[in-house]
Amino acid sequence: MKLKRFLTGVLSAVMALSVCALPAAAAESQVTFDVNKKVGSLTITKLEQTQTQSEAGKGEGSPLAGVTFTAYKIADISQSYEGGKATLAYDLNATLKGKGLDNSIFNGNSSMIDSKTGLIDSKLLYDEINKKFSTLTNDEKAAMKQGDPQTTNDAGVASFTELPLGIYMIEETAAPSQILTRTANFVVSIPMVQTTENGQEWVYNVKASPKNVATYGGVSLVKTGTTAGSRENGVAVPNVLFRLDKETSDGVWETVDLNDAIKVTAGKKSQTDDPTTKGYLTTSDAGIITIESGLAPGKYRFVEISASNGYVANTDANANIFTVEKDSDGSLITKVGGKKVESVSVTNEKPDLDKKVPDRKDATTNNDADYAIGDAVPYTLTIHVPANIAKMATFKVVDTVKASQQEYNKDSFKVTYNGGTDGADIDIPADKYAAAVITTDTTNDVSSFTIDFKPKGADEKVGGLDDTFAGKAITITYTTTLKDGAVTDKSGNINKAQLSYSNKTDIGADGKEIPNPGNPYEIHDESVVYTFQTGIYKVNESNTAMQGVTFALYKEVNTATDKEITWTGDDRNEKKGITFAGKNTEYASDDEVKAAGLNTAKKWIKVYEKESGEDGKITYKGLPNGVYKWVETKTQTGYNLLKEPVDATLNVNYQAEWTVGTSYSEDGTLIKRTYNEATTTYDSDAAVKSYTVVNRRGFQLPVTGGFGTLLFSGIGVLLVLAGVAVLFSMKKKNDRA
Repeated sequence: MKLKRFLTGVLSAVMALSVCALPAAAAESQVTFDVNKKVGSLTITKLEQTQTQSEAGKGEGSPLAGVTFTAYKIADISQSYEGGKATLAYDLNATLKGKGLDNSIFNGNSSMIDSKTGLIDSKLLYDEINKKFSTLTNDEKAAMKQGDPQTTNDAGVASFTELPLGIYMIEETAAPSQILTRTANFVVSIPMVQTTENGQEWVYNVKASPKNVATYGGVSLVKTGTTAGSRENGVAVPNVLFRLDKETSDGVWETVDLNDAIKVTAGKKSQTDDPTTKGYLTTSDAGIITIESGLAPGKYRFVEISASNGYVANTDANANIFTVEKDSDGSLITKVGGKKVESVSVTNEKPDLDKKVPDRKDATTNNDADYAIGDAVPYTLTIHVPANIAKMATFKVVDTVKASQQEYNKDSFKVTYNGGTDGADIDIPADKYAAAVITTDTTNDVSSFTIDFKPKGADEKVGGLDDTFAGKAITITYTTTLKDGAVTDKSGNINKAQLSYSNKTDIGADGKEIPNPGNPYEIHDESVVYTFQTGIYKVNESNTAMQGVTFALYKEVNTATDKEITWTGDDRNEKKGITFAGKNTEYASDDEVKAAGLNTAKKWIKVYEKESGEDGKITYKGLPNGVYKWVETKTQTGYNLLKEPVDATLNVNYQAEWTVGTSYSEDGTLIKRTYNEATTTYDSDAAVKSYTVVNRRGFQLPVTGGFGTLLFSGIGVLLVLAGVAVLFSMKKKNDRA
């Protein structure tokens, strides 16, 4: 941005000496000065004018402090009397005489004398002398210097006292940086002749009021924020607090007083009557601070006091240094690092946290999944590290579950970052973080682990993670075991993660480290795991519960997609080395599969087997979606076993819904994802499924080779004998007849 320009070419000498004139040496003086007075004084009141005031030619202006004047004595004055009349004599400094001037310059050169007053015009005299004065070396000028230079105070006043009588060249030798063109030298006589209503008189205490037109500039600051690991170009960050400092000529930084002269057109002044807020400015909704005018040329810095919306404030006092200086065309420009810029750009980062749990079937990473009770549920925390990680005092992860639902597996933790070749994950050295600490509070049903990225030794850098990790992604993987207390309803089994980190770097305005730079920011994220239930209810033809009936629950195994199954070997078709629901098992044999009536083209594992109780029910809680079969393996006397398995397939439709947050609360917390049970899609009826099976009495054939065979054989023999007896009886009757 081209800074606000003030025209500087109009500034040159603006003398306010209403009459600063000398009687011509050859002319007869109307008054005489007191020969007993050997010294006089010069009081300079320095005024700063705006461009408008200067162009209007008005005499007003504001007192200007910090302007230094040096007085050089260029001639002596003496007075003599001849015929009762006072005669003045001037003796030019020998150095100037050596430049080609002589005393005749004071002897009434007609070109310098006002015909009406008979006085020498000091401006014309100055022009003639300055041609030679400007050629003097510093050493030659130093020899002519009278006393110490004088600097204007807050009232804009500088005074030379005890000046020996003479003619002086007054030079403005230093001025504040907003004075790009200084007042030209002027000549003054001590004493000087002043014309009043009563005639002319000598004045020993001379007053002068030179003026300067100041040149002020402005600057813009553009504040953007990025999230580590994202591809965003940066977003505007409002409400970021900065302090504006300026470096003095002694190299000391002083806070700028944001008075009315400093015009802020974007953002706002946050300076109050509290002196600790001096120089405070806050970015606008567009992340901008624009000071349109009021900055004198010089070296400045914006010191970030606090950030907003999760961005880490870079409190390094040397981070945002810039200069306001004059360009070749006379305008004021902003430079950073010696290069001209449109504005001072300040970019900060904030970290990010993602919590995921992989889907069992296709291994995609989600925030919701279903697992079996007893499973080791794998979780992944991904932390995107900001660029200024080495200066952050706090960087800590806390993960929380319900103790009744999930249990952390202490040997499962692995901490890596993408620092290898082509971004490959490699282990983070153990001295960069404190190993996971697991705590459990059964009273409040809470279990958690903490990983604190801090140094192990007191002599190491605060933060533990140095610049090596800037811009990288840290991955924490671990597992929890889903416990018997896991719920099968819509509320799910929630796992929460929290990243706490410094809200500002550990570098203060004085460049020193701050041990605890403010309350940390927090990012929260969640995942949910579901588990389901199946059951079977056995009744007879009278709808009465049947006790003592045994069912086995089988699960179909898809070796390609079933992520809930783990195999110890590479060959998933091997019979042994299979784990499901936290239990080691093996595939059912071909004979077992055939006898159970299961599809022999599939692979099956027996999950569970149990006999029904008085209520006739068998249930199994804690299963993921999948194909399951209840197989009756024992029934009551007088009842046949079921001819086919009972299909108990679980295909629960669910889709977790989350309340997503993007802005930090006033306490510096971002709730990135919160489980929204009310809007979550969840088939509750399918999640807890029970099947009713009716058994009816049937005809039962005897067992081959048993007691029944003998019984029926005996009955057959008796029947045959009876038949024979009947035949003999009938034959005897026929013979009698």
